[in-house]
Amino acid sequence: MKRGFTGASFFSWGSEVMVSAFLATRGPSFFLAGSHLGRPFIMVFFLAGSKRTYQEAGMAEERGRGGEGLPRDVAILCVGRELLKGNTLDRNANWMARRIEPLGLRCWRFSTVDDVEEEIGREVLWILERGTRFLVTTGGLGPTFDDMTLRSIARALDLPLEIHPQAEAWVREAYAKLYEEGLTSTPEMTPGRRKMALLPRGARPLSNPLGAAPGMALEWEGTTILSFPGVPEEMQAMFPLHAEPLFRERGGKNLVRREVEIVWPGKDESLIEEHVRAVTARFPGLYVKSRVRGTGRGVTIRLTLWCEGEDEGEVEKTLAEG
Repeated sequence: MKRGFTGASFFSWGSEVMVSAFLATRGPSFFLAGSHLGRPFIMVFFLAGSKRTYQEAGMAEERGRGGEGLPRDVAILCVGRELLKGNTLDRNANWMARRIEPLGLRCWRFSTVDDVEEEIGREVLWILERGTRFLVTTGGLGPTFDDMTLRSIARALDLPLEIHPQAEAWVREAYAKLYEEGLTSTPEMTPGRRKMALLPRGARPLSNPLGAAPGMALEWEGTTILSFPGVPEEMQAMFPLHAEPLFRERGGKNLVRREVEIVWPGKDESLIEEHVRAVTARFPGLYVKSRVRGTGRGVTIRLTLWCEGEDEGEVEKTLAEG
């Protein structure tokens, strides 16, 4: 079926309702746009069995970019039901994002999923299909039944799990030390501990200076997958050792980034839109975010202006004039 408009059509239901519309076809999809009693509408129909991707349907930009959004450099996936239930506050994603940007990369996605293999695998594939350069996961590397991040990644990518000799040695060493300190009743490699040494084929283990669970690094079709434990102290000890060197090596241009915050004189956020559009149209490299605090007469509206570029003088000028 050819793409494009097929022309104007007129449909009549009953004696009083008249709809005029354009019928467009796009592969296995039909787009019907027009008016119903003077009101515009659009309807989209998908044929059953379609396997077209968002990219094929023209609903996403080229690999590595999110439309007009952030470059698809780094995605962060946090795993754990305790996060979704609100029992544990996720500190990992925020901590990492604040350290990623100074290294010349941008974090374009945070996501949190349950300790369910299908959920983890589905999210991993969704992120990989969008061409992220790095995928960083936290959580699910321990010895218990609900620690299944690496298994989920392996199955999603159709890779076998294998005992990695270096990972196994690190796990043995960690529990031998815990046994000597009287913190565990046995130094033996139990099934749960042995599970911590299972990595997807082709992956390499990442040393954990504070805990027993090794991390993982895996190269997959242009994406580097890094997996860290969910315990913040362990993740924070491992991130500078394993993630930051990679980010520096493969980071973006040495960009100058600046931001300023101003207080908007009014109380109505809806009146800011036209001003923001005018400023950002004049300065394409400028990003403006409004934040409202308080209610009623106590409302305060703050605008944060971000700008980046290779020339520090141009960045400063844009912020000053914007």
